[in-house]
Amino acid sequence: MPNQATLAEIEIAELTQTVDDGRAPTDAFKLLPSLRTLLDTRLADLKTKDAATLTTEGGRAGAQVALRTDAHVRRPPGPDGGVRTPGGVSSRLPSARVDVHDAATQ
Repeated sequence: MPNQATLAEIEIAELTQTVDDGRAPTDAFKLLPSLRTLLDTRLADLKTKDAATLTTEGGRAGAQVALRTDAHVRRPPGPDGGVRTPGGVSSRLPSARVDVHDAATQ
């Protein structure tokens, strides 16, 4: 997921480019060619890194979903609704233990 600070920096750099493009060549506030090149280069680099981060995060999230789905398919819920552990025992607490646990936590 893109970072809000990164997105803000990209917006500021693009706004700077837009404003600089509209300035006359004789305008005292127009960026020097060297500074404009530096801005363009850094913005392109930032966009590339942001896109790579987005792809990596999306791949990681997709892998987590696939892993959870695969685990659920391989280990369907037990008869009491709990998830079975590799030993075949359900992870759900018996109702008496749940009542004791609930009473202890309140």
